[in-house]
Amino acid sequence: MDNSTTNVTAPDSIHVAMIATDLDVKLNPSMVQTLSILEVESEAKNTIVAFRILYAIIMLLLLFVYNSYVRPEDRLKPKNVLLSALTASSSLYFAAQTYWYLNPSSLSLLCHLISICVLEILYLHYLFQRSYDVLLVQTSRLTMRTITYIIWIATAITLIPLVVTIFIYNDWDTFFLIANAITYIPTPLILLLGIFLITVYMRQVNQMNQEAQEQEATLTKETKRFTEIIYRYGITCIILTAISLLFRTVASALVAKPKVSLAEIDTYFWLVGASEVCAFANGIVLITQKMKLVFLADELLGDKYVASEPETVKSVKRSFG
Repeated sequence: MDNSTTNVTAPDSIHVAMIATDLDVKLNPSMVQTLSILEVESEAKNTIVAFRILYAIIMLLLLFVYNSYVRPEDRLKPKNVLLSALTASSSLYFAAQTYWYLNPSSLSLLCHLISICVLEILYLHYLFQRSYDVLLVQTSRLTMRTITYIIWIATAITLIPLVVTIFIYNDWDTFFLIANAITYIPTPLILLLGIFLITVYMRQVNQMNQEAQEQEATLTKETKRFTEIIYRYGITCIILTAISLLFRTVASALVAKPKVSLAEIDTYFWLVGASEVCAFANGIVLITQKMKLVFLADELLGDKYVASEPETVKSVKRSFG
């Protein structure tokens, strides 16, 4: 090969791969080869897809391991069904993200949103079911309606950035950045659920105990357990999300120029990989938080389930309108 530069016809917006001349190498030895930003992003997408597939498989393995330790006669208990559903829906979430990365379309976007909704609705439904056992018909319909409206308003608020990003700005990258942040960071919905459970338990204790000092001591202890779970895991999620977004931002800035060296490309992929690991850690922490709250709710609310009070459940459900 001679030392002349090969001319390549391509749109100005696309930087094609080039072989540097001897002069280029002497002036800048690190810039031996440059790649287009499209090529780099394509390789990064493949890396992300590989991570997402790995995560989906890991969640399915966790589901298998969990069920292998549960007695067959206990697998249909609401708590075990929920924990299995949380793990399975997490796998569905990662699979939906993989589908979108491979084929960005309205269908893959819908699958992604459904996977998020399934995860939250299952969790929400279980906590309400467990709360019915304690509340029965003692809570006014207005209170139950108010709690329901607050939770759905909080959910709607978290979805507003997604709707604005897609339908107004049509920015898919920003959409998934926001979607991941909403999924991984404990939203007001989770905090409200924790507060709701604390309120439920306070009502139960007030009915069971007569001495004010005993009430205060018990409430302080159990409320502290709830809040510790919510905030300890919540802060961890926020930190991991911030680190993940920082890695992704630095990686994007690194290749946002006409010429990118091989060393910069290697650094870019390391940063993308680190961002994905932090994102997956976020998911694990959030699932762990949900499971701990489920176990704590089950411990505090006892072994009664809604099926034992069908008429009560019907009356409470009617209060939701």
